[in-house]
Amino acid sequence: MKLRIDRIMRIRTTAFRWLALGATLLMWCGRAAAQPHFVARVVSQGAVRTKSSTLEALLPRLPPARYTDAEIADFERRLSNLAIFDYARVDCVDDTLQVTVREKWTLIPDFSFATGKTPADLYLAAGATEYNFLGLATELAISGYREQRGFGFSVGFSEHDYRQQRWAYGAQLAYGSAGSRFDDGRGWFTTGPTLTAWASSPPVLSPYFRYQVNAFYQAEKIEDVDGDYRPPGGSAVQLGLGLTYDNYRWGDLNASGVKISLVMGPGFFVPAAQARHFAELTGVFALPLARYTMLAAKLSAALSSRGNANASYLIGSIEGVRGLDDSLYRNWAQSSLNLELRQAIPLFERLALQLVAFSDSAAFQRMDPFGRRAQALVASSVGGGVRIVPTFLAQFLFRFDVAYLLTPTRQWFPQFGIAQYF
Repeated sequence: MKLRIDRIMRIRTTAFRWLALGATLLMWCGRAAAQPHFVARVVSQGAVRTKSSTLEALLPRLPPARYTDAEIADFERRLSNLAIFDYARVDCVDDTLQVTVREKWTLIPDFSFATGKTPADLYLAAGATEYNFLGLATELAISGYREQRGFGFSVGFSEHDYRQQRWAYGAQLAYGSAGSRFDDGRGWFTTGPTLTAWASSPPVLSPYFRYQVNAFYQAEKIEDVDGDYRPPGGSAVQLGLGLTYDNYRWGDLNASGVKISLVMGPGFFVPAAQARHFAELTGVFALPLARYTMLAAKLSAALSSRGNANASYLIGSIEGVRGLDDSLYRNWAQSSLNLELRQAIPLFERLALQLVAFSDSAAFQRMDPFGRRAQALVASSVGGGVRIVPTFLAQFLFRFDVAYLLTPTRQWFPQFGIAQYF
């Protein structure tokens, strides 16, 4: 009996020793894995037009510095999200951070278009955009356009959001006209200049959070009034404050992660002294299912003050639900959800075919010409499409979709575009 007890005690002692040794090894391995990498320099390969300072600005600290594995992975994500490379990889070798990229052609003639419900609702923009201006991954664009049954032109620039040491800025100046129409036959055109400016902070508290400040000014002249009501003209001013959570990794043929933005703020019509307050929520989600297969979703919701129909949001087939009438549904409250299952088929090294099945849905409450609550509606459509994706061109592809609108009416609807629907 005594021998059996001694044997059990020896077995327990040996087991405890092995457990203690295993725990020690696990703790040591954990410390080794968590040990930051010391980086003395960043070396890039393939960045011909992009400045090295543009790449280094994506790091949380300028070298020489120590970076964790998570910070290096986030650096690679930010490189991809510039959307000026169709290949980006980061490796840490000794004290060197090696960045390997393949640049896209970034000066793109802009012939963007999307068909609307009728020829009058065609969206068309012609111009040019440089997506890597001066090697800074800054967008510089000029275009003329037709939308909302009106015409106009715009010029603007936008710095990218992914640098980590300073704010990013952007502005756009536009001049044009836009039509508003309603079921009772009333309608009008607004004409005038619009100035929009925005700023986006570097990461705050977390590498995935940042703040935005937006400012908007529009001078509105009311013209070509149909019916017996003319809304007040004048100017509109708006200020917005926002917060963005961005853990999204962009890709031509696949993407992953989440990006959610909430922006809200006060606004006013002058001299009418009418409110133009607003709140907007947008979210983009991507779930990779295989190397070239992904499920993508976009969620949008918006609210505006009632009282002036020129402060309304517009939903239609160009943005919202494919197959829905354009330039008709002006709302004070709206939400939409777009789902796409995308399957890419590489054809050549930098050219792919992408097949898409999609579902669009929306709920909204309209404004009447006087800015009051009107009919509440839902809309939905399903369909499929195909894209030709030349990955060597920045923000450019050929898209053809066929949708079947389920509600509020039933009809087939084809749509062409030179960009992803979202």
